[in-house]
Formats: sequence, structure tokens, C-alpha cells
Amino acid sequence: MDTYLAVASKRDWRSYADRPIPDDVVSRILDAGRVTGSGSNKQPWTFVVVEAAEPRQRVAETVYAAGNVLGAALAIAIATSGGSRALDVGRAMQNMMLVAWNEGVVSCPNGMPDRARAAQALGLEGDLEPVTVLTFAYPRRPLDPESKTAEEWSREANRKPLEEVVRRVEQGTERCYGGRVTTLNLRTLKLRSGEQFVDEREIQLEPLELGGQRYLPVPETVSAELSVTRASTGTVFELRFRNRLHGPCYRCLADAVLELPISAREYQATNPDSDELRTPYLEDDRLDLSAWARDAVALALPLQILCRPDCAGLCPVCGTDLNAEAHIHDEEHADSRWAALAELRDQL
Repeated sequence: MDTYLAVASKRDWRSYADRPIPDDVVSRILDAGRVTGSGSNKQPWTFVVVEAAEPRQRVAETVYAAGNVLGAALAIAIATSGGSRALDVGRAMQNMMLVAWNEGVVSCPNGMPDRARAAQALGLEGDLEPVTVLTFAYPRRPLDPESKTAEEWSREANRKPLEEVVRRVEQGTERCYGGRVTTLNLRTLKLRSGEQFVDEREIQLEPLELGGQRYLPVPETVSAELSVTRASTGTVFELRFRNRLHGPCYRCLADAVLELPISAREYQATNPDSDELRTPYLEDDRLDLSAWARDAVALALPLQILCRPDCAGLCPVCGTDLNAEAHIHDEEHADSRWAALAELRDQL
């Protein structure tokens, strides 16, 4: 697999198939950690392999998400001694997970609230301290990283755009990556009453947070129709574009795609005392197109973003995706508090 494709398509998976990982694949995963570079070549790590059910149960009780360890075919803890080596461990972690992904094995890093307790469960002695527990397994449903290009995987990743995380320093000044202009300087228009300015602008869209989830615009820039009309008492701004959002489905957490036609209008009164008739997106004669577009998209969102209208969601008992695997759990132990209502079930 191409390296960029492997990096762009890699996701943290927690839904695992009940299938062992061959020894040769496990060896390659471990060797990827072993050959990782480290500061001054200290190689500060110890890799603790946990495969058997009983020790995995002990380790599972020490991490934040026990189900990740219990459901995985393999858990590998990375421990260090003599102080924190987070940078070195992070490099080893990523190498191991990428090599696993190249073998068709998914993975997920797991944190722990009490490292001393985790060290005891792992049988670590002396000053060895676990930093993370990596879980590995084959995915419950088939995954094909080559079904899309690296660029497509990158666009669909639930990550901040480059413009939000990259800064370039040139000759003592800082500029955003890509250098896209997201404001309109009204002073350059010089409109008179009754005149209109119409243009097509490339607008940089920002990610949205909804219900604790992050939704990303794909593509990050859209072509928008912008009109500015000067009236006797103020200025009317109109913006139209189409937006596509990618993010987790509200019910099953799978990737959902939402297409939105956006039409927004703002007004700026000439009278500075008319606060209610003055757009918040205009400051010092500059119209912030990105902020306006972001809020217009937020106002157009439905209450729930779904991968499909009839999404069945996740099983509340085991977390299985009910769209792919519908099933019913037997009620082995009925809650005694509901006994008085048991007779009503057949009547409903």
C-alpha cells in the first residue's frame, strides 16, 4: 500500500472480528516498533504482548475502554523507564499501527487512568511504566483502503483542515496555509444608492461542531454567488452556495454525507445607532465571508445528521451496527423493578 494512502485511510477501529492474527503478522507489527527511531537512539521501550484471554481481562480492567481490549485479538502495551518518553513512544505507536493496517489489521490506542495498576496487571517490574495499550484485530466488516484515493480519504477524515492547523513564517510575518482571502473589502466597491455588485467568490468553509461531533466540509472551499446592493438606508448582502458535510451519523456513527443548498441574507444600516439592523459579519468595512458562511450552514442543519433516513443505529446492549447485523438479545435476567408491568407487554 502507498504510504500516503495508508496514513490517510488509517482510522481507529473498535469493532473487531473474532479471528486470530497470524504469528508472522504479529512479528512484523512488533518489528515496526523495534526499528523506530528514538532520541539519541535510546530505544526506551518495552513491548508487552497480551493475547491470552485471562491476562487480557486483567489489562482490560485498567484502561478507559475495557471493551477494546476484550474484543481485540491482540493487545500490545508499550512501557518505558526513566521518565516520560512520549515523543519516542508516539513514533513507535504510529509505525506499528500503520504496518498492521497494511496487513488488513485495524488498531486503536488506549489510555489508562492508573498506570501503577496497569503495570501490575501487565507484570511490569522496577521502574517500567506503561504509556499506552494498543489493540489489534481484523475488522468486523471488510475494509478496503484502496477503494478510494488517498486524497479522498484525506478529505473525508474528521480532522481540522490545513488552514486551521498550519502557519508559515516568511520574513518575520505569519500567513495562513494556502493564503485564501475570506473577507471582502467594501471600500473597493464604491457603490452608490441603487447600484449592485455581483461576483463569484471562493469561500473557505470551517468545520462545525454539532452534538459533540465534528462535521467537515468537503471540499473545504466552495464557489459562492455574492451580491452587494446599496440602498438609501443601508446595504443588503446575499450569499448562495452548496455545501457538503461529512461526519458521524447521529445513530450509528458511520460516515454521513449531508448536501445543503445555502441562501443567506444580511443587512447593514447606514445609521450607526441601528444596532438591530447591523450585520455582525462586517467590521472596518470588511465582510467576513467565512464566518457568515459557517453560521449560514449551521442554521440550515437538521436536528439529526443521519447516514440514511432509516438508519437503525447501534445495538444498546453490544454496540453492533444494526444496519449490517440486525439481531435481538435474549432477556436472561429481567429487572425485578419491571415485574409489575410484565403483563402489559402482550396487551400492547
